[in-house]
Amino acid sequence: SVATVFYRTYSQSEEAATYSLDVDTENSTPSGRDSNVSDAADEGGVPPKTNDGDLVEKDLSCITLKIVLSTDNETGNTEKSNGDKSEWRLTRREDDDSIATIASGGSLGPNEKHIIEDCVAPGVYTFHVSDSGGNGLGEAGSGGYYVIADGLKLGVSSFFFHDEEMTFTLPFDGDEYDGDKETACADDFFLAIKTDDKPAETRWNVVDNESGNAVLRGGPYALPWAVYTKRACLPNGSYTLNVVDSGGDGICCDYGQGFFVVSSDGETIADSSGKYGDTFSTDFHLGNRTSTDDSAA
Repeated sequence: SVATVFYRTYSQSEEAATYSLDVDTENSTPSGRDSNVSDAADEGGVPPKTNDGDLVEKDLSCITLKIVLSTDNETGNTEKSNGDKSEWRLTRREDDDSIATIASGGSLGPNEKHIIEDCVAPGVYTFHVSDSGGNGLGEAGSGGYYVIADGLKLGVSSFFFHDEEMTFTLPFDGDEYDGDKETACADDFFLAIKTDDKPAETRWNVVDNESGNAVLRGGPYALPWAVYTKRACLPNGSYTLNVVDSGGDGICCDYGQGFFVVSSDGETIADSSGKYGDTFSTDFHLGNRTSTDDSAA
C-alpha cells in the first residue's frame, strides 16, 4: 500500500509550496485529521480537543505524528559550511525486525522550518537526522527538531553533531514524564559516542532485563572521529547497556581517542574514556533509578 507523508517547508519570509512524499509501506493508514479538531495541541503537549472542548477519543490505528525541524543560516549553505549536507529520514521497525523507510529528505536549506506530518500505524519508529559537517542544524542550539505524537511532545533536540536518532513507540503509553517536564520521554535514554579511527568495530545495544530482548541498537559506524547521539523513549523497567568493540581495544589509544557518555533524565549512567577493551556493560533502571557498573577489559 502507499502512505502519503505531508512535508511542508517554510522560509523566513514566505511559505513554500506544500507537497507530499509517496512511499511504499505495509499496513499504512490514510493521512489527515478531523477538521473539527483544534491544532493548538500540536505545539504544547496537551491532549487535543474538539472545538466544543471535549477530549478526542484516540484512534489507536492512526496516530498523528508530527516532526518539526528548524535550520540556522548556515545549514546547507555551501559558502559558509564547506559543503555540509544535512539529511533526515523516518523509519519503522517491521514485525520481522527489518527496517522500513517511511519518508526521507535531504539538502536542507538555511533558515527554514520543515514539517513532516502524517497519520501513522502503531509501531516502533526512529527519526534520523545527520549533518556531514558535524554541527547539527545550527551552532549553539540555533537549530534543532522536536517530535509530537497525538499532541504530546515526546522529545526535543536543540543540538547534535554528525548524526542523531530518536526512537519511540506509538501509540505512546508512557508511565512517567521525564525530568525536564517539557517532554514526555525522549530523555529516558541518551547516548553520545565519539568513534576512533576504526568506527566499524564499535557496536552497542540496550537489553530489557525482563524479556531478554534488545530494545535499542547502534553501530557499526561509518565515520571515524565522529560524534553520534541517540535518544529513546523507554518504558519503566530494568535494562543493561552493552558496548562491544570487535577489535578488543575499545575506542581509544592506538587508533585515536574516542569516548561515550550515557544518561537517563540528566543522570549519568556511564562515562567512559573509551578504554574498555572488548566489552563494557552497565545496568540501569527507569522508574526507580539506580545504576551499577560492570566493565570488562
